[in-house]
Amino acid sequence: MSPFRLNVAQKYLHNRAEAMLAKKGYVRILVIKARQLGISTYISARFYHKAVRVFGRTVFIISHIATTTAKLFDMAKRFYDYSHETVRPESGASNVHQMTFPGMQGEYSVATAGSKESGRGTTAQLLHWSEVAFCPHAESIQLGVVNAIGLVRGSEIFKESTANGPFGLFYNEVMAALAGRGDYELVFIPWFWLDEYELPIGEDDMLLSPEDEQYAAQHLSRLFFITPEGLLKDAPMPRDRMLRKMKWRRYKITEFATTTGNEKAGLVMFKQEYPSNPVEAFQASGESLCRPEMIMEARKNSNLTDPDAPLIMGVDSAGDGKNSDRTVIVLRRGRVVEEVITYSKMRDMELAGIIAKLIDNKGVDKCFVDVTYGHGTVDRLFELGYGQVVQGVAFNERPTDPEFLNKRAEMIIKAAQWINTGGVKIPDDEKFHADLACIPIDKTTSNGLRYIISKEEIKTILKRSPDMYDAFALTFAYPVRGKIDARGVYTRVRRVGDTVGRAGGRKSPLSTMDKFRRT
Repeated sequence: MSPFRLNVAQKYLHNRAEAMLAKKGYVRILVIKARQLGISTYISARFYHKAVRVFGRTVFIISHIATTTAKLFDMAKRFYDYSHETVRPESGASNVHQMTFPGMQGEYSVATAGSKESGRGTTAQLLHWSEVAFCPHAESIQLGVVNAIGLVRGSEIFKESTANGPFGLFYNEVMAALAGRGDYELVFIPWFWLDEYELPIGEDDMLLSPEDEQYAAQHLSRLFFITPEGLLKDAPMPRDRMLRKMKWRRYKITEFATTTGNEKAGLVMFKQEYPSNPVEAFQASGESLCRPEMIMEARKNSNLTDPDAPLIMGVDSAGDGKNSDRTVIVLRRGRVVEEVITYSKMRDMELAGIIAKLIDNKGVDKCFVDVTYGHGTVDRLFELGYGQVVQGVAFNERPTDPEFLNKRAEMIIKAAQWINTGGVKIPDDEKFHADLACIPIDKTTSNGLRYIISKEEIKTILKRSPDMYDAFALTFAYPVRGKIDARGVYTRVRRVGDTVGRAGGRKSPLSTMDKFRRT
């Protein structure tokens, strides 16, 4: 017998679970993981420890196929069989579906997600749901076993899975967690944290392609490890360690490419099985308008500034209806997205007040507002005298550039080009990353006009609205030019609080909504 020593991934998950338990009294965690990180082993050990030491604890295990469920259950049985007799509880019923501890009033039970009724009627405090993304009838199982576990002190639910495309229950819950909605916290553990994912290097492995160097710079700059005291730490990753991991990555991509018969498919499969960030895990199955590596590069450009550029605000108003999405405000100054602000349901007048305050406090040079739900907001801002700064934009209006079908396609594609060109900065934030990565590559009409599939189609696929991208795209609605003085120095666009700025504030915003206007 030997003690269970946690690896880096297990220690990180343990720390997150214990922090949530201390803060809320219960645990609700979603885990996106690479292969073979030991996550299922950790959850099994955690639940076994609680089942044999806390009176009345019932554990329920469910997975997508019977063999996986059986392996998880056998793991708990091994913990029992190999534990010391002084800490081993009395055993009652023990078969392929159940294990009980009569003296502790504890129980293990298992099910496979092959039926809509799997787990229905189960009473448990601790639930381990494995490979959720691959489970048939996941929504029905959610209504049955998961909703039967109340948000009571000591209850714990772990849902862990590799990704299986941008759809389904697991994807929806991950996106909700990224947006800060609901009770679940998202835990992502990348493949390169583990020591096992390395191969010895030779002289031929010392040179990396530009693409590999970019990947390494974005993802392999830090090395995570556990100290002898059991603490999780990180430090700069030595180059030889990085090269060993990159060789392992190259080997796996080649292995997947051989299996699929296609090199590109090999890379796609690697991203799904061994993702570097949570968005990439779901993104692997399709091409997105914003290139994944350029999104990540923009997240890492922490020192980039563009102080002399105009400050542009994009506002995607969702209104305050029953089915409203988020209202999002994005502030972009030249090559830098400085801030992304989100709200829940928002009334027109309340949003107008928020925008006016931001314009005054931050010195916004131009504000573009989506008029789908923002007509009232734009009207109110004009009444308040912000007519030279605020402009309403209809997504279906005529584009400035004739190569696009409409203004929506023009804004969204130009925003993606801004990302893909590089040399820009966005917030280092998974939620914003997820929205940038969710827009599919553009299409072309029969007469050669570029367009993006409808927002309704995107929402049907994603089960949510890409509202952060919409607000970001609005900052590209029309050119916003600063003013250069006789010395060639940029001077800021006139603030709305100036006398001249308020002079034209009564003009209807809709009369010039689709016109190009210089500021």
